[in-house]
Amino acid sequence: MGHNGLSRGKRALLHLLQHGFAAIAAICVVLIMQNAYYEFDMPDGSGYTTMMSPWESDGVFEDTYVFERYLRDSIPSTARMAVIKNQMETDGVYDGSKKIDIYAFVNRRNEGSLTSDIQAEYYLEDLIKWNEYGFEYTELYEPLSEYGSYFEPTEYLEQDMEESSILSEDTKVKTYEAEEEVTVSAAAEITVEGGYMTSESHEILEERYRTVDGRRIADYVSDWEAYHEFCDVLREASYQIALNYAEYKNMNENYSADKTNLRYCIQIPGKYEGEYEFFTNGNLQEMGEDITAHFRNYGKYCYYYPKHLEFETNTTFSEAYIRNTLSNYEYVYPENTKIWIAVDTTYPVKDFLWQNKQRHDSFMPYYILCLSILAGSVLLYLILWVYLTLKEGKPCKIAENGEETKIILNDFDRIPSELVLLIAFAAGAAAFAGGYAIAYLVFVEKVFSYMMPVAGAGLGLFVSVFAMLVYYSLVRRLKAHIFWKHTLIATLLCWIFKWLKRGCGWIKRVVLSVYNDSGIAVRTWLPYLLFLLVNTIFGLLAFCLLIDGATDLCLIGIFVLLLLAAFDIAVGVKQFRENRTQKKIVEGIEEITRGHLNHQIETDNMYGDNLILAQAVNSIGDGIRLAVETSMKDERLKADLITNVSHDIKTPLTSIINYVDLIKRENIQDAKVKGYIEVLDSKSQRLKQLTEDLVEASKISSGNIEYQFECINFVELIHQTLGEFSEKFEEKQLTVMAKFPEEPMPIMADSRRIWRVIENLYNNICKYAMPGTRVYMDMVCREEADRQYVSFSVKNISAQPLNINADELTERFIRGDVSRSTEGSGLGLSIAKNLTQAQNGSFTIYLDGDLFKVILEFPLEKRE
Repeated sequence: MGHNGLSRGKRALLHLLQHGFAAIAAICVVLIMQNAYYEFDMPDGSGYTTMMSPWESDGVFEDTYVFERYLRDSIPSTARMAVIKNQMETDGVYDGSKKIDIYAFVNRRNEGSLTSDIQAEYYLEDLIKWNEYGFEYTELYEPLSEYGSYFEPTEYLEQDMEESSILSEDTKVKTYEAEEEVTVSAAAEITVEGGYMTSESHEILEERYRTVDGRRIADYVSDWEAYHEFCDVLREASYQIALNYAEYKNMNENYSADKTNLRYCIQIPGKYEGEYEFFTNGNLQEMGEDITAHFRNYGKYCYYYPKHLEFETNTTFSEAYIRNTLSNYEYVYPENTKIWIAVDTTYPVKDFLWQNKQRHDSFMPYYILCLSILAGSVLLYLILWVYLTLKEGKPCKIAENGEETKIILNDFDRIPSELVLLIAFAAGAAAFAGGYAIAYLVFVEKVFSYMMPVAGAGLGLFVSVFAMLVYYSLVRRLKAHIFWKHTLIATLLCWIFKWLKRGCGWIKRVVLSVYNDSGIAVRTWLPYLLFLLVNTIFGLLAFCLLIDGATDLCLIGIFVLLLLAAFDIAVGVKQFRENRTQKKIVEGIEEITRGHLNHQIETDNMYGDNLILAQAVNSIGDGIRLAVETSMKDERLKADLITNVSHDIKTPLTSIINYVDLIKRENIQDAKVKGYIEVLDSKSQRLKQLTEDLVEASKISSGNIEYQFECINFVELIHQTLGEFSEKFEEKQLTVMAKFPEEPMPIMADSRRIWRVIENLYNNICKYAMPGTRVYMDMVCREEADRQYVSFSVKNISAQPLNINADELTERFIRGDVSRSTEGSGLGLSIAKNLTQAQNGSFTIYLDGDLFKVILEFPLEKRE
């Protein structure tokens, strides 16, 4: 016999290992996803995700690339924040009354792009609110004869309206001098001094707020082109100021010292020589005069002073990076600006930077190990995949003649191939959804918990199990050449061909069946054909009458349809009654199968086959009842026979025992005679015990025992019985290891019968336990379904091998000692079990090798 494939146990073990490697790989992937990806939320609201290189796993977090990138990326946002604070604050406090020159503000980065030299200042708060409320325009029509008069300090608009003679589609506009609403014409021509002159329309901005000196826009410009340019500049300045204000509120909160471990200080020259403005989230008094030394103490820092080309840092980014960053804000940062930026590496604030450090310190030492385990798991998974692909489906042994047996298939391989592929698609979709959910939680929702590796392992196991289940099934199908055969299309085609092939044979069998069972055919087919004939005739008649179109004929057709419906309803009612009758018969059969042998089916309103079937079921119930009564009678006769015979045996047996006892009292010197007497004594006592066991077993089986239930302390009973058997245990060199509760355990039982149960159990130990071993006795109280039970267990080692089932030991005349080398009757455990169950208890035997264990359980009564 040679080996060709794998045994079922080895194949299952290898599959389990393969799935285990998949789960391990999934755990490693999730751990890396959780701990090697770092989230950085910048104080300006931006953020990014980056992955830690495994080659940096041995270093400290502050020396890694991701940390220095965060510090480097903090410089532009810090510089911008200071620019915005410079726009919004005065002496470090938000100032809504700050004056903003809108032309200078819009032109702050592109000097010379606006040719106008207008200086128009608005309050900061007015610009912010104006953008919030929106810019509204109205339309003004101005005659060409007075083109530009809007920019003159006269109320030209009212005069022009008085001279106008043609008004249509009136429009309401507001004058900026009198703040009154007047009506102007939207006509293309306006009459002036008896003639017609063409007019021109313009959009006028509704000035919600005036400049700082209370002037309107028309006071700054002299023509419509400059007017529209002023409006555009005003709107752009308001929009940019509002954006900066929103960013200011967000950054002002996020850059506070209690929200971030980032520390900064920016010194900008003031309006007057020798004055400086400071922007910082620290305490200037604590920094002192040497701010650079103060920032050195934070850990990682950077100091830059372009005027004297001073640059100091313990990071890797260069001076050129800071210089290029500040060049975007040259209108705020002159060359005598000083900037300090640092990260407090003591991490007094538990921000995201502190969280990243904790993650780095806890995971990085195991980063390389995790990657190695991942690579090893994937490699072993692939090796097992290739090996199992080669061995899959092959039997473990070859046939006697040297030919290989067929490929081994399982139930899953017999599922149609289309359904298997559908299952694979569904499993892939579920795996994709699970992976997407995990990735979404890790990268988007930033949910990091100990459940992520568990979820990843479950996902890996799910993918591995279903993918390999489908894959190996396809491999076995291909090797067995049944892939096409086990498809729905092939099955359908085969079914069609078989149906066509068997069509003639089916017709032949139907004809023969009708011929052989003419009675059933007549009772079945004749009513059915009559039903079809009536429906066809009446249906065609009603159809012809309805399509004729005449009213009378239509009424007759409707009446015919009603008659046909009544006929069909009557047939349906008849069929329903037939089915209801059959249901009664089925219910009667079910009642008889449940043991209700006296149940009789009512045969009223039954006829035909249903009546015959119901009468047969009733007869079956009577027959079963008579058979049960006969069996019970025979059992009682057998029990009476055993009882009578046992009583008849007891009389001579008692005489034998008495005479043997008398002989033992004589002074007999012959050793052989003494031996004979001992044998007689032993055998007579055994016969007496066997007779008593037979009588008691017979009474138990016939139910002739009356029980006197009373409340008994089970612990005390066990102690008393154990005391009486102590000498027998010592003779067998058995050591009792008892563990009983100190409080009483009351149960309801017959004291005499429960004593017999424990006595039989101890006698069984004395007869069959291995000498020199321990006997363990234990009693506990347990609770189940709101009821307490007292459980008493006995364990010992059998002297003989227990080559028998546990359930067979409680049958009559069955002993674990199949050699019958002991003097047991084989009834002790059977009597003990029956007596226990009769007293509402349970008697359970467990066998484990040579270990014999019995558990007695009784409902626990209330302790008084």
